[in-house]
Amino acid sequence: MEVVFVDERYKIPQCLFACQSLDRLQLYSCWLKLPTTFEGLGNLTTLDLDHVTITQDDLEKLISGCPLLQTLVLMDIDNVTQINVHAPNLKVFDVLGKFEDISFNNTFQLEKYLAAGVVPIKLPTPWIYLNDLFLCINFNDLKEISAALCLLRSSPNLRKLKISARIEEETDLLTPTCYPWEDIFSSPAMPIQVRHVTIGGISGNTSELDFIKSLLLHSPVLEKMTVNPVGDISPELTRALIRFKRASGEAEVIWEGSS
Repeated sequence: MEVVFVDERYKIPQCLFACQSLDRLQLYSCWLKLPTTFEGLGNLTTLDLDHVTITQDDLEKLISGCPLLQTLVLMDIDNVTQINVHAPNLKVFDVLGKFEDISFNNTFQLEKYLAAGVVPIKLPTPWIYLNDLFLCINFNDLKEISAALCLLRSSPNLRKLKISARIEEETDLLTPTCYPWEDIFSSPAMPIQVRHVTIGGISGNTSELDFIKSLLLHSPVLEKMTVNPVGDISPELTRALIRFKRASGEAEVIWEGSS
């Protein structure tokens, strides 16, 4: 049984949470309040909340009340700044929004997640099952770059990586003098095991190109990198990309710009 999108913000009837046959719940643009008698949804495996207003306590209670939950998607959740995820069978966590902190309790099967706060060089436990990863990165944000590198270093079996560049006007443009790329990538030295990389939406600024250059230098098994810029990129930048040194002698770099 599945609950699907509707077109306008609405209030969820509390009787919904008495439906124990639900195995997939997808809600969009609504206000959600759990009934005081809520005892969980024992068969729910997928929970997808997009533009939903809910209290932190109700969100955590909803998640922990779904013991079979495997996929959790949270997009633009109102009024929630931090969350503790308790989901012993959770495998996929997809989140979009600004959170002060995301923590996990008894969530040992999770295949990927990003958490706010201080970003380590790599995670204490490698993600050995992660082989395909998509990241949306603001290349002018130091914390986002560090989080991306942490993920890449912690994924020894990663095969495919897709990156989409995101630009935020309020972020100051980085320069090589304010971001030590070589130190970040190589101290300590941790090769990145990805084989196929696609990077889209870049404008050709210095921080983007330096990231690409460093990724090529520290990916010894890379087979193919495809770069898709936004708009026209100068021939000089195209030639610079092709000339970047790479750790893998088999790496093919394809620039799909119009220049």
